[in-house]
Amino acid sequence: MKLFLFFISSFLYLGIFAQYTQIENQTTMGGSLIDGLYEIKPTSDGGYIVTGASSSNDGDIEGNNGMIDGWLIKLNNNLEPEWKRTVGGTSFDLFYSVDVSSDGGYIGGGFSYSNDGGISGNHGLSDGLIMKFDQQGNIEWQKCIGDENANEFYQIKSTSDNGIVAVGKNNTDGWIVKLNSSQEIEWEKNFNNSMGFQQFFSVIQTDDGGYIAVGYLNEGTSSGLIVRIDTYGNTLWENTYGEGSLDLIYGVHQISDGFIVVGTSNAVDENKQGWIMKINENGELQWENTLGTSRDDQFNAVTELPNGDYLATGMTNFLVGDPNTGDAWIVRINANGELLWQDALGGSKTDGFANSLLRISASSFLVAGSSQSSDGDVTTGNQGDSDGWVVKFNLEELSMQEQDQSVVCLYPNPTTGIINLQTKEKINSVSVYNAVGQKVSFNSLNNENTSIDISNLPGGVYFVEIIINDKTTKRYKVIKK
Repeated sequence: MKLFLFFISSFLYLGIFAQYTQIENQTTMGGSLIDGLYEIKPTSDGGYIVTGASSSNDGDIEGNNGMIDGWLIKLNNNLEPEWKRTVGGTSFDLFYSVDVSSDGGYIGGGFSYSNDGGISGNHGLSDGLIMKFDQQGNIEWQKCIGDENANEFYQIKSTSDNGIVAVGKNNTDGWIVKLNSSQEIEWEKNFNNSMGFQQFFSVIQTDDGGYIAVGYLNEGTSSGLIVRIDTYGNTLWENTYGEGSLDLIYGVHQISDGFIVVGTSNAVDENKQGWIMKINENGELQWENTLGTSRDDQFNAVTELPNGDYLATGMTNFLVGDPNTGDAWIVRINANGELLWQDALGGSKTDGFANSLLRISASSFLVAGSSQSSDGDVTTGNQGDSDGWVVKFNLEELSMQEQDQSVVCLYPNPTTGIINLQTKEKINSVSVYNAVGQKVSFNSLNNENTSIDISNLPGGVYFVEIIINDKTTKRYKVIKK
């Protein structure tokens, strides 16, 4: 049964959102027009790569090639820009997604309507766009993938075989494309329905080397859509979820016994609420919950916390004292899907979407999105209209004293070589196994906080087995870029 937490209007002046998050650092970047960020990933030098779209030609924007350009920014560990790139032709181009490649460079994914400037090979209206950059932001190659229809990628991921998987839409079909390490199409799948259309927003590679893609199916009303496929593109199962007329799934995260997915649903109210579900390996619903303020709210991303809770981020269109603006939304949920607390970050104008969530330590996180404010929580100014906004925040109550003593925090994951380990207990040893179960690394440690180096191993999926207190064994999946 769907749980629903509805906040009645009497809470309006009592302050629905308590301050559970502590902003440690932030940056805003943009020009006088509309600019925003979509996804952020860690880089091998301890910094971050973030991508989005820009329509400005001033301020922090280094040139504009047309209507809207893809935007790629390299930040150092202090969130200071090291370089910025705008990429595109004279039409509409943007990056929704970014990932780090096995050589330490960057892959941007999105779509393009252009066939000039830095874009070539357009097949019709819009094409799915994938671009490879070196560590200095120079373009190494680009591909336009599509036909004469509207084709768009909403997320791309580096894969364990040094390829790329991309998801989005091909006209009215949900679309999944797999490239091999030579940038050639290895396989592609279209998911279609004669009564409507389908679309995927997000994809992850699963422990078994296959993929989970999430989005929606529209047949007059929209249902959340989840598809699981194997390494070779064969469909293992395809399920729809939801009880409303507008149910969409935006993000997915694999856990030890299944998947946590997030999105938005209007199953209880005519307005949208944030929607979170747990499903098992076979796609069977374990629990679900909708959370919100009777206005349009949504979750875009989710991650698991060291103690088994979940942190979801998105946007809430509710600000105490002004119901017409939106804030970045951060929500903590326990292992049963029940709300523990929620927080909002922003100023007096529309801020948020918190499009991407990145956990960088046991209690420290980054979100990337957009901001129109220059007050409240937004302390780094505004160049005009909306700017890209990156916020680093801490959860103070996620101290090591609160965590399950046997839980180990591993980060970053994916990694380009160094894996940091953190737990309250003594780590005796760490073994690393490849995808077929062969032990490829062993470290005898006997300390609490340490790191291991797998930079000598080829890119792929590995399993880290950790012995704690001479008896407790923990096993974690790690992706080596």
